[in-house]
Amino acid sequence: MAENKKLFKNIMTTDNRVDIFGDLVKLVSRLMRDDAEQNEENNDPIIRQIREAEHPILMSDFYSSGLIEVLKRWLENDYQIDVEEMAATLEVIFKVDSRENQ
Repeated sequence: MAENKKLFKNIMTTDNRVDIFGDLVKLVSRLMRDDAEQNEENNDPIIRQIREAEHPILMSDFYSSGLIEVLKRWLENDYQIDVEEMAATLEVIFKVDSRENQ
């Protein structure tokens, strides 16, 4: 996204962004569920939570919508951070395993 930031910003901030946002959420959600279902060796905390959830669609929709919203706001310059800091922050967010923190 960083390499094509202007393009993604134009796509995400047009009047049709609700449809695009929804489509991106569905796509990322499906990719997360597919990974959880097809790659049992993936021990990533988020993928593991989706795999073990009673309602995996709900869990993957939650994570994907949060990710897409944060990326959209970063593209709209709501977050004044560079690409490396954004990537590092997302890595921290997605490595959190709430079961280990209880």
